[in-house]
Amino acid sequence: PSYLFIKRLESLVGVLTPSESATGGYVIVGDARELVPLQQVRVVTARTVGEIRSVVSYDQPQLRRLAGLEGAINQRLDLMDQVIAVYNTRGQRAAIGMLRSGSPERASADVNRRIAAMIDVERALLSRRHSGEEASARIATRVIIYGSLAALAFVVFVGVYIYMALKSRLARTLLAERSARPAP
Repeated sequence: PSYLFIKRLESLVGVLTPSESATGGYVIVGDARELVPLQQVRVVTARTVGEIRSVVSYDQPQLRRLAGLEGAINQRLDLMDQVIAVYNTRGQRAAIGMLRSGSPERASADVNRRIAAMIDVERALLSRRHSGEEASARIATRVIIYGSLAALAFVVFVGVYIYMALKSRLARTLLAERSARPAP
């Protein structure tokens, strides 16, 4: 789940970046065809956030971070919609002024910061899991090695015991046979 979670978060960045380009392209060119990616972004981000939510449904802190990220994404998209509305009502110069105000960059930076924080938390979790798995593997290796040595020692001990028992019995049998033979 962690790798899928990270992959989905990273895909959000790839989905959101075209929205800014589409808005800027529309403001500069004035061609509504530039807005097609922006119209698709809300659908794709909602679906991706839903997929992320299902992956981390067990992790309450990450779910809270995801809710904050979702709000930041919506704020970012709302800001893009506002830029378009300003372009349509007040003209290109006002929309460019809004773009230059830094609000879109701050909204974008907030989303990217939140995504990076969530990825960092998940990578730290992966690192802890990996360390735990390595420790378990070392313990399993030791158990196998020491268990094998103990089993070998047991087999040698049983072999020596059987050898000594047979040797003793053979010696008694030979002694009994010699004593049962008449003397020449």
